[in-house]
Amino acid sequence: MGILTREINAVQADIDRQFQEAVGATLSALVFSTPVDTGNARLGWYVEPSGEYSASVVNRVEYIEVLEAGHSAQAPDGIIAMAMPMIDAAFRDIFR
Repeated sequence: MGILTREINAVQADIDRQFQEAVGATLSALVFSTPVDTGNARLGWYVEPSGEYSASVVNRVEYIEVLEAGHSAQAPDGIIAMAMPMIDAAFRDIFR
């Protein structure tokens, strides 16, 4: 294996690691920011891969849109608004 091939493989491994960390950080922030009553909404988050470096963090709990609209005193501005500072900080650390 040549030097160039090793370098390409190292870069690819770093990209893979950064992508996984970014998806994990997004999922963790959304779970943490989800209001808890029964815990069902928090348990509803999962990652749905949609390509090599593409994924969606999804929650199909039937009332998640109501929670996102701020109908909980625990997240009056919605889940995503609460999660964004955590996601931003994680991405700054991952992609520095």
